[in-house]
Amino acid sequence: MKEITLSPPSNKSTSLETPLGRLSFGIKADAGEVDNFRVSIRPVDREMPLGMSVDGCAAVLFEGLSCSAFENLEFYCQWDDLKQQGMANSGESLEAWEWESNGKLVMIGTEDSDRLNERLNYQGQSTCENISVAMADNAISVRLEKFAAGKMLSLHFLVAWNPSPEPSSCSCWYAVEMSHQELIESLNPTEKSWDRFPHIAKKIGAALYYRVGPIHEPEVTPNFSYVEFTGRFDHQEGAKRYLLCSYDGCWAVCSHVESDERGIKLQFVDCAEIAAKLKEFYGINVMSKAELEAEFQLTPDLPYMCDSDLKYWKPQTMGSALFNWWD
Repeated sequence: MKEITLSPPSNKSTSLETPLGRLSFGIKADAGEVDNFRVSIRPVDREMPLGMSVDGCAAVLFEGLSCSAFENLEFYCQWDDLKQQGMANSGESLEAWEWESNGKLVMIGTEDSDRLNERLNYQGQSTCENISVAMADNAISVRLEKFAAGKMLSLHFLVAWNPSPEPSSCSCWYAVEMSHQELIESLNPTEKSWDRFPHIAKKIGAALYYRVGPIHEPEVTPNFSYVEFTGRFDHQEGAKRYLLCSYDGCWAVCSHVESDERGIKLQFVDCAEIAAKLKEFYGINVMSKAELEAEFQLTPDLPYMCDSDLKYWKPQTMGSALFNWWD
């Protein structure tokens, strides 16, 4: 696959050079603050059926946490100079258009409105209303008439190109025909183990544009690793959150981690964007503040805890038991 020319990630727009010219991507809304969202481009090296290949393939991702409700939120893709009109080549769950000129083919695809509605309103979340995907004047738009506050949103365009006619028919179509989940998994292979915490922490920090501090790994105690993230939290720039992973695979977020000779004091909080990104990238469930501050009860589904430790340390909350400094 040939090298792909990318522009730097932006919180409003970015561009991609293709054999037919430059494509620009961006976000806009009639109401709501878009600065907390990012548009970025990632090369995609998808495994293709035998005989199929593409000269280039890139994913354009629109991701972020809605700090406010949106009206007419639009994620768009448009040609800077190409005047030739594209031709629809959509399929099941896919909206796609193709352009051919001077022996080159470029195809752009994204999820159709039915798939978007199913994904974004999963299990009755009622995240958004009136989703549409359409092309006009050589610009493709994914439009959400309304989108709720406090929700993670992730959308994509996939762009692929080849000589025309293609060496193997439908190669570009196959390259852009990926569900959002398949795309995210291909860009971020699943890694869930305790041993991979440093890697996962850095990936999550980079994806959310946080500054990632040192990763603290235990020696004898505590029973968890943690990392400091610095970013925008609760509308405050330069605020801090701490991501924790216990030896037994429990995950939590704290606003403060204070340590002294008696151990570590943790202040658990909810952080929707960290929780959503861990779930999206790795299938990891982060425990909520309510769960962690609930009264401790020993149940069969909890990690093993020694009776002598429980009698000596007397944990009062679930959080103090699952994330502890017991020796």
